[in-house]
Amino acid sequence: MSDGADLARLREYDAQLEGLQSGQCSLQQGEQLLKDFDKLLAQAPLSVGASELNALRERLETHRVALQQLRSRTDRAELLGDGAKKRQVLKAKTQAEAEHSEVLELKSARDEMRNQLERMHYVNENLQDSSRTIGKTQDALQEYDSKLASAAKALGQLKRKTEEDSRYIWWSFYFFMAVVAYIVLRRLKVFKMIYYGISFGLWSTNNVLDVLQSTREALFGAVSVESDVAVVDAAMSLATADR
Repeated sequence: MSDGADLARLREYDAQLEGLQSGQCSLQQGEQLLKDFDKLLAQAPLSVGASELNALRERLETHRVALQQLRSRTDRAELLGDGAKKRQVLKAKTQAEAEHSEVLELKSARDEMRNQLERMHYVNENLQDSSRTIGKTQDALQEYDSKLASAAKALGQLKRKTEEDSRYIWWSFYFFMAVVAYIVLRRLKVFKMIYYGISFGLWSTNNVLDVLQSTREALFGAVSVESDVAVVDAAMSLATADR
């Protein structure tokens, strides 16, 4: 229910409870109206206004005091004795008051059900909005996940390509340095000097080997001659001894 409707009903209860002062409202009606007034005032939203709510609370206390005074007067009148006629009048009014009280209770129940229905409708709208928001968030997360997977795939391909390019660059650099070194060494005739050095080394090695071979053969030849002479001497000595 809207704030304006609540405020209008509170003012209506206030006006009806004013009948307690002039006798237009019976004790039972006043009690029921006071109960409904108190209940509706407790459920009133803050948007009605703090000053308006405070004024209505003061009116409620005034009506409560008036109802207590009316109850005291009624009890005192019944105790004084002329309550037979009043009881008859009260009995005649009881049915109408009960019907009126029942109508008020039904109205209050209807208003309460209407308030609950409006609250349920409001909660349902909030739930639908939350569901739509969650759905949009889920769609955005799925899109972000797909984009992240695509980015990771592209990054992997870029990394592999970068590694291949880096490897090609290093091989190209090594080849370039080898060519530069070859050109520089050739310009400086280093290869020719190396060739001459190797050739000289091989020639020197061959000469040394030849000299060593000749020396060994000479040594072996001298040893062989000495051995032959020794053998001949030994043979001659043996022959002389036999004679």
